[in-house]
Amino acid sequence: MTAYELALFTHLPGVVTLFAAIVLVETARARLRQAGNVRHVRLWVDRTRTAAPLFRSPC
Repeated sequence: MTAYELALFTHLPGVVTLFAAIVLVETARARLRQAGNVRHVRLWVDRTRTAAPLFRSPC
């Protein structure tokens, strides 16, 4: 396995994971605007907490 293949292998799952996290956060943002009570707000905030580490910089 060359360095290029290794970089590609690690890059592609990262892109897919980041895209999924962005979709989750944007969906939660839309649902939070429509939330009718505190229970719904807590539900969507808890779901976005799972995606939060993906947006932190490793540096």
